[in-house]
Amino acid sequence: MAAVFRSLGATSTRPIHSLAAAFQLIHTATLVHDDVIDHAETRRGRPSMPRAFGVPLAIVGGDYLFVRAFELAAEYSKSIILRCGEACADLVEGEVLQDASRFDLSSGREHYFRVVERKTAAIIGAALASVAEIAEVPPATVDALQSYGKSVGIAFQIRDDLLDVYGDPDLLGKPLYTDLREGNPTLVSLETYARLDPRHQAEFEELFQHRRKRTKHLLRLRELTDLAGTDAVVSRESMEWTARAIRALEPVPDGPYRRLLERLAHGAVERRF
Repeated sequence: MAAVFRSLGATSTRPIHSLAAAFQLIHTATLVHDDVIDHAETRRGRPSMPRAFGVPLAIVGGDYLFVRAFELAAEYSKSIILRCGEACADLVEGEVLQDASRFDLSSGREHYFRVVERKTAAIIGAALASVAEIAEVPPATVDALQSYGKSVGIAFQIRDDLLDVYGDPDLLGKPLYTDLREGNPTLVSLETYARLDPRHQAEFEELFQHRRKRTKHLLRLRELTDLAGTDAVVSRESMEWTARAIRALEPVPDGPYRRLLERLAHGAVERRF
């Protein structure tokens, strides 16, 4: 958010401090609630909030963060407050859509992107569009920065899908195969399913639909993912979203902060954790 504000000519980031804190609190609240929904034991190598303090306190703790976020956002214009609210509504809709497709590989790519746009991309797009509005740039630039944020968010989530299967659990601070275990169709599992031959496709679907997967089931799903060559395919798609994000920066004046935004877009798909 600071890089966007400075790229648009701001000499100080002070006018957006409260807004940045509000969006960070919203983001943190969603992570807390995600850990409840996903039954997560760890977060960045430490016990998750529900693990450390119990599910009831994790739920109300997340709610508390949402309330504090809107207190901070209240000092801004009505349009920005509404944008914050819409982003939160999108987060909830994304969670509902994801839950509706659990263990269902027939849900397909279109459904997957509807989930990701709401759960991951919407909040980033809303944050950057709000910063652009405070900078008083033309509406086309506001829209462009919202598009940049959404594209980075989608690229980030696709990379997250890959790291859940191919990442280093020590770097991630959490175990691998969470989405496979919970039955969340990601771009990795959907592309694997689509690219396998009928015999292996049936095996993959049967294992994916297990409600109580054992380690051997998860490892076999990983073997089938390797067999399908999904890693390279999904990596290319994440890079395409990064390229789309960078193209969206066209209305932003050239300079060090625009170049920083370009590097951040690349970082979304190059990260190891």
